[in-house]
Amino acid sequence: MVSKRLASITELLLRSTDYITVDTISKSLAVSNKTIRNDLFVLEDWIKEFQLDLDKKTGVGVAILGEENKKLRVLQEIKEKTHVVESYSPLDRKCIILMKLLTDVSKVRIHELSSQLYVSRATIHKDLLEINHWLQEYKIELIRKTNHGLEVKGKEKNFRKAIAALITLQKGHLEMAGSFQSRKETEEDTFSVSLSSLLDNDLPKLKKLVFKGNTLGGLRFSDESLFSLLILIAICINRISQNKGVILSEEFLEELKSDPEFIEVQAIFNVVGEYFNIKFNQHEIGYLLVHIKGSKTDTSIDQEESQQDESYKVAKQVILYWEKTLSLPLRKDKELLSSLAMHLAPAIIRLKHGLTLNNPILEDIQNVYPNTYEVAKQSAALIKEYLNCHVDESEIGYLTLHLVAAIDRAKKPLRTIIVCHSSIGTSRLLVNKLKMEFNQLEIVDLKTSTSIENVDLRGIDLIITTIPLTITNTIRILTISPLLKELDIRLLNSIIKKIYSDKNSLSR
Repeated sequence: MVSKRLASITELLLRSTDYITVDTISKSLAVSNKTIRNDLFVLEDWIKEFQLDLDKKTGVGVAILGEENKKLRVLQEIKEKTHVVESYSPLDRKCIILMKLLTDVSKVRIHELSSQLYVSRATIHKDLLEINHWLQEYKIELIRKTNHGLEVKGKEKNFRKAIAALITLQKGHLEMAGSFQSRKETEEDTFSVSLSSLLDNDLPKLKKLVFKGNTLGGLRFSDESLFSLLILIAICINRISQNKGVILSEEFLEELKSDPEFIEVQAIFNVVGEYFNIKFNQHEIGYLLVHIKGSKTDTSIDQEESQQDESYKVAKQVILYWEKTLSLPLRKDKELLSSLAMHLAPAIIRLKHGLTLNNPILEDIQNVYPNTYEVAKQSAALIKEYLNCHVDESEIGYLTLHLVAAIDRAKKPLRTIIVCHSSIGTSRLLVNKLKMEFNQLEIVDLKTSTSIENVDLRGIDLIITTIPLTITNTIRILTISPLLKELDIRLLNSIIKKIYSDKNSLSR
């Protein structure tokens, strides 16, 4: 929609019988001249849709020229849009168009989009180029026919996947979760209202019907996976109510029906269907079962049995690649094998069936750990080859987090010798204080100033001393007070971090 300021400028010009200077408009609206000039470019583009022109005369001002009935039409248009909001960002605008394309029963027309969003048809055409590219990622075809509007075609499962991605793209999980907790709809936020109509509002009730706590059939879900599943189920309810159902191959459906969890999921969604006055057929139950199994975060399978599972085999291959690439002893990290295999168990199901699990912090992962992400991305080729399926960026992001944690565990502490001239009691107190303050230190010995001269310093990273030393060695020597004062701690903190970082110089 048009911004409040742009509507005010338009109305000011249309009601004037003469040219108005930019300075007069800026003072009237309490904004800068530059802001008004930028708004006039947008206004000029918009009023062309009504066969009106913006005339600019240097030293005189600006005016809207055209037939009076067309000016009245614009004024009426502004008057009718009583709930005018600030201009949508390009991203918001594309999301609105996408939502209409994916959910409207009738064909969407460009002139209607142009009028609704208060931008020119040319702008809508530009948006559609990017929208078409986005839809292609979900194997959905955008069809544009002159005088016949816009429509999209594709498989139902791809429509649902695209709608779920669109929700996440626009709102993010936390904001969307908050909006579902309340039934309040604001007329100003038309996009949120539209999403509320797209999805079922009563997510808390839906959660109670489907899940007991965060579990279903012995499977436990993270909050993120649980909310993604609830969005998926809400989309299913909406699509089924519009007679938009998924169809699985008979062979795949028979395979799913043989799964012990199929009957339990069917019983649950029979209850859900009664509550929402729809029917989940066996194809829909199978579709939901695959997503449920692909979203679980842990399993009750015995660990010895799991060692032979596909997830453990894939995890071992990936860890071996990471170890060779980074020259770190990662195969000794039992926690890495266990956590990675546990993650891969549902991930393999997702990947085999082309499902996606949203990663809300993917961009942060890529920015904070660019090098580690690249290693994880390279290792994804092993998974792709083993499973013969595509591994998307969200999954690579989760692999990166497992690798980051393993790298942290593999980091080597600073082998440190403490030299203290005070009593044994004071020396021990200093050692304890240093251990409490700096977990990067591995204190291997406590020496006096005379005995340090005869110590083999090979493999030592740092010497912390309470008296000046004259050791000619490349080892860093830090002199502090035996009482480890606040100033000493601040000094050590920055230096120890630097030495520790240099020793574990694997760049993320």
